[in-house]
Amino acid sequence: MSIHSEFRSPLSLRGLLARTGAAAAAFYKAYRGRRALCTLIEADERMLHDIGVTRDDVRWALDTRLPQDPSAYLRLRAVTRRAEERARARKAVADGAAASEDGQSAKTDACC
Repeated sequence: MSIHSEFRSPLSLRGLLARTGAAAAAFYKAYRGRRALCTLIEADERMLHDIGVTRDDVRWALDTRLPQDPSAYLRLRAVTRRAEERARARKAVADGAAASEDGQSAKTDACC
């Protein structure tokens, strides 16, 4: 037996155990997230709207492969949707403010 093999085997066994443990933990986390989403699929539309997702979002998240956590995908989808809604609301407020300013300037020009 060489010195190289004696030195390498405990490190590779330790690394193998660490990788196996990490994979098992990721698998368990994905399994728990999948079970939680299965309960969401049965929720009514109002509850899903309060959370900020749709039933299609939940189905989309459940279509992910098993080692991946579907709840992370659903969270990403909800955050993206909220950001889009905020951007639309800001644009609507800005457009409304610009339109009211145009109306105010037209009234003041007409008065003078």
